[in-house]
Amino acid sequence: MNAADLVIISRSVPSTHYDADADTAAWNGITAPTIILGGYILRNNRLGYTTGTTIPDTAGSVKLRVQAPHHPIFAGVALDASGLMVNDYASIATHTNTPQRGISVNSNPLSGGGVTLATIGTPGDPANGGMVIGEWLAGDATANGRADALGGHRLVLLTGSRENAAITGGAAALTSEAAGIYDLTPDGATLLLNAVNYMTSGRAALRSVDTANNESPGPNETSLAEALTDLQDGDYIRFKIPGAGPHVITTPLGGYPLITANGVTIDGYSQPGSVKNTNPILGGNNAQIKIVLDSTGADTGASDPQDPSLNSRRSTRILHSGYGDSENGILAVFGADNFDVSGLGFHRQAVGGTGTTRRSMRWHL
Repeated sequence: MNAADLVIISRSVPSTHYDADADTAAWNGITAPTIILGGYILRNNRLGYTTGTTIPDTAGSVKLRVQAPHHPIFAGVALDASGLMVNDYASIATHTNTPQRGISVNSNPLSGGGVTLATIGTPGDPANGGMVIGEWLAGDATANGRADALGGHRLVLLTGSRENAAITGGAAALTSEAAGIYDLTPDGATLLLNAVNYMTSGRAALRSVDTANNESPGPNETSLAEALTDLQDGDYIRFKIPGAGPHVITTPLGGYPLITANGVTIDGYSQPGSVKNTNPILGGNNAQIKIVLDSTGADTGASDPQDPSLNSRRSTRILHSGYGDSENGILAVFGADNFDVSGLGFHRQAVGGTGTTRRSMRWHL
């Protein structure tokens, strides 16, 4: 399998084939890109892509709510302003004229820095809010208690019916091998084909920051400065820095590269331990921010990458028409649309008055 261009694990598999130590080590260790279509083998008592075993079934036709709308797998799929699919993703399948059960959806948190790309977005459905599409990178840890690490790029795209054990008429109940009856709508089929194209492209839109050291990251580490280099449309930056945090990332001299790609997402809430605010707008902010970008350093260096005639600072100069030499940013976006950043704290040093007084400013997204 490691020599394959793509491995697809069907919905139509008995999950007990994925629960022994040797089974999980073998399947998680595959180095080829892999798409997983069924939720049962994702549980923490199987391959360990989720941290629990809760797995409700969808009850009818469902739409997906997309968290990363500019990711390549959503190309050509109509979304509304909130990221909800305009058309249905999947419906209930039938077998011998008997309705089957819907998609089995894990509703527990993801393991190992996995990123949720889309969830069930149909209010009232038992699986509403559960992950349907998610992405992991090689080296990500699993949550099955066996110290398995993923050998390659992984995409979960849940589809296919669950067998209906209540079929009557004297016939035996369908087994797991009869599960996975095709249930996708045309838009759902587009997502599946996009997923195949994406996973065989040789490029992962997901980029992972695993160190706060922008100056001299280790040979197997990726800094934020490196993750922001050569961004492409639809790239998604996650964080999985070891330790409790908050993790303070000092802006390198010369700043970060200008963000010029469209649809880039920087998700600070992907850092383990981060928590989004759950209070209403007047209820105070209870978010837990674990990633802080620090540009307070007043030191300078030679040869700013944006203009070698200027000294570099711990910020990115915006040397383009309409901006002056003194204008800069921490995450500077130029000529790009649909930039999305969340879960970050910003700590900068701003020049006020005549330029001799500096004041520290902090804010969070």
